[in-house]
Amino acid sequence: MALTDRLQLISNSLVGGNIVSVLTRQAIRLNALGSAAAFALRKSQLYTQAQAYIPPAIFVAGIPVSARMQEAYTFQSDISQHPVESGAPVTDHVLLHPLRINLSFEISNWRKGDAEYSLSLFELMWQQRVLVELLTEHKKIPDMVLIHFEAANTTPVWGRLECRATFQQVKLVELETAPYPEEKVTPTENTGGEDVSKSAESPVDQGQQTPQDKSGLTNLLDLFR
Repeated sequence: MALTDRLQLISNSLVGGNIVSVLTRQAIRLNALGSAAAFALRKSQLYTQAQAYIPPAIFVAGIPVSARMQEAYTFQSDISQHPVESGAPVTDHVLLHPLRINLSFEISNWRKGDAEYSLSLFELMWQQRVLVELLTEHKKIPDMVLIHFEAANTTPVWGRLECRATFQQVKLVELETAPYPEEKVTPTENTGGEDVSKSAESPVDQGQQTPQDKSGLTNLLDLFR
C-alpha cells in the first residue's frame, strides 16, 4: 500500500489528526530505512562483483611503463663552412645526422616489482646495444639504439621512477659483392712485375735450426770419457 493511500485511509477515520502525523513520520522513516537497506545491498554486490583495477599496457621499445610524458624528435644536419659553387647540388655539402628521439615516461609502484623489472630491462638493452623498433605516437622507426637512460626515484611517491631515454637511429647499408673470374687475376707473360699469386708461404717449417749448446757442459763431459 502506498504512503498516500495510508494517509487517506487514516484521515477518513475517526482517529484524531495527531495519530495521522505520527503514522506519517513512521511511514517516511520506514521508506528511508528500506532505501538505505537496498542501497547497502547494491553496494555490497558491487564490491563483491568488482574486479581489480589493471592499468592499461603502455610500452617503450617493448618494455612496460606506466605513462608516457613526452616524445621529442631531433632532426639535425651539418653544412659545409666553405663556399659552395652556384648551381652545385647543395645536398653534397649537407651531412645529415641520424634521427634522435628523447622520451620521458614514468614507471609507477602500483604493483611491487614492476619498476625494478622494467629498470633491469632498460639496463640490459643499454649494455647489449640492442637494435629495436621504436613505436611512438606518430612514427614507427626501425634500427634504434638506446644511447642514454636516466631513472630517478623521488618523493613524495617513493618507488616510482621518472625516466628519460634517448634513442638514436643506426644507418645500416648492405654490402654488395660480385664474383670476379679467376683468369682475370692470373698473371700472364704480359703481366708486369713478379708473380704474386702465391706469395703467401705454405704452412711448413721455414728456417728451422737445431739449437746449439753453449753452456760448456758437453766439453766438460768429454774430459771424463
